[in-house]
Amino acid sequence: MKIATLSVIPEKDSLAEALRIMQESGHSAVVVRRLSEFSIVTASDILAQLRQERPPLTMKSVGLTRRHQMAAALAGVGAGLAAPDAHLALGAAVSAGESDQILLEVGTDNATVGTEDPLLASCFEAALVLCRCRTHPETHVWQPGELIDPTKCNLDESHVDCK
Repeated sequence: MKIATLSVIPEKDSLAEALRIMQESGHSAVVVRRLSEFSIVTASDILAQLRQERPPLTMKSVGLTRRHQMAAALAGVGAGLAAPDAHLALGAAVSAGESDQILLEVGTDNATVGTEDPLLASCFEAALVLCRCRTHPETHVWQPGELIDPTKCNLDESHVDCK
């Protein structure tokens, strides 16, 4: 199981703020707090939403799929689960078809999460680099690997600035 500490943001935060927090944290994912529920949202999820809508959008607008739901077995949240207990809880959630993620501990600004999903785990380790179109920097936002031409926006051929 891959374990990481991710930033926690409220659902009222903007997509742009979530991307900024990801870039500062060195992770390509955040934990979104929706009332008393939590979900992991990746940069790819946010960028897909950003391209479909017009800003300003909040994290509430990012539609959650089953993949985003945290495991329901959260009895140890707050006190933290011991490593073997975390593996067992995640294994039980995966077996039951509930989730491939688990919330191990949650604080005001950070949450410790675990996953068996290799694609999601890669977001825990990947620093976020964004390439913004010079003409439409709020909505034409890409990760470098998504660009057809590494110097131009996929939608309008304008130059992009990556950082």
